[in-house]
Amino acid sequence: MLIRNRIFRSMAFCIFFICSYQSFLLKAQVNGVKNGSDDSLSMENRNVPATAELDFVEFMRAELKLKPHSLDTLKDIGLGPFITALPAAGYAIQSGYIGVIAVSSTFFTDHEKKKASTILSNFFYSQYHQYWTIINSLIYDNNLKLSFAGDWRYYQFPTNTFGLGSRSSPADITGIDYSYLKFHQVVLREIWPDFFLGTGYHLDHYSNIDINSTAPGVASDFQKYGYSTHSTSSGVSLDAVFDDRPSSVNPRSGMYASFMYRNNTTFLGSDNNWQGVVLDIRKYIPFPENSDNVLALWSYDNMIIKGNPPYLDLPYTAGDSYSNTERGYAMGRFRGEKYVYMESEYRYGILHNGLLSAVVFANAASFSDWPSNQFNGIIPGGGGGLRVKINRHSETNVALDYGFGIEGSRGFFFNVGEVF
Repeated sequence: MLIRNRIFRSMAFCIFFICSYQSFLLKAQVNGVKNGSDDSLSMENRNVPATAELDFVEFMRAELKLKPHSLDTLKDIGLGPFITALPAAGYAIQSGYIGVIAVSSTFFTDHEKKKASTILSNFFYSQYHQYWTIINSLIYDNNLKLSFAGDWRYYQFPTNTFGLGSRSSPADITGIDYSYLKFHQVVLREIWPDFFLGTGYHLDHYSNIDINSTAPGVASDFQKYGYSTHSTSSGVSLDAVFDDRPSSVNPRSGMYASFMYRNNTTFLGSDNNWQGVVLDIRKYIPFPENSDNVLALWSYDNMIIKGNPPYLDLPYTAGDSYSNTERGYAMGRFRGEKYVYMESEYRYGILHNGLLSAVVFANAASFSDWPSNQFNGIIPGGGGGLRVKINRHSETNVALDYGFGIEGSRGFFFNVGEVF
């Protein structure tokens, strides 16, 4: 009965936020009107657009010598939406070979096009019979005074965990299986130019948790920390955000900084009371100046400051909103109560028309040990990748990266939009 009441309270908050969110989406769509003029693309030389910019759809249309408008679903239609749907196959460390359908929708709610709103949806299925859905959104109202940030997910996910701290070893592997429902929704109000304050609701519910395999003769950190067949963390947050980036899909300048304090309580359905903070800072520097090349810097810190969260809710590798920290390692490879992370990435063009570009990156992370809660090492990583522009109107790239780390960890990483 207690568990049922907790889940009821949690889902009640979900329904409240979903209704508010859908109402705003409807308003955004009504405001997103087309221009009255004919914005068709003039084509010359094998149907290549006269503009210096070129995306993959336009490139293939030119190569196939198709008529200018036969595939022009990416035509500039004013405020948008600019929608890109991409079926793809790939490989991830924790999933093996995967199939994915990625959908990116970018649109403007203000007629001056100062800030782009985005909805990124990804639908995955892997050779290990994992399937998961991720919907990330950042939406502004038509006055840019309110913003709505969402992270909604569902996982059916047999995977591995390796223990707590920066010195966990692949030999400590524990095979686990679980279902996961995540609903994080934050509403922010602009107080000063580009500075927002607000609040949010956060639900993380795991069910059908099971241990498939463990290292022989040794109790794993997953077992020693304590677990049950289900866990729920439910709470509210206080949030502060500064964001002067013109676009969150492909930032070329500006800064993003967010601070979140999350308070999970049994009253809202949590298994126990616990609090945490997340600090996320990103800076984008054109380098060289007046070029399209960008030096991107990222700092991400996730700390439990009070209480004992369920094991699966502890900060972990790729546990950020877009599952992108620590390229070079499998999701969940490292885990701990305190997590600090830094990354730098240099983004540079290969073709003048913007169709193809590349990146190189380096990162470093550290997790606190358990039960001492002290940091005990640095985890380095690095790599590089290619970018293919699939929608020049929204500046959306497909990202394919190869990352590597210590102890032979390596793999490919796929993204629609930039990693951060």
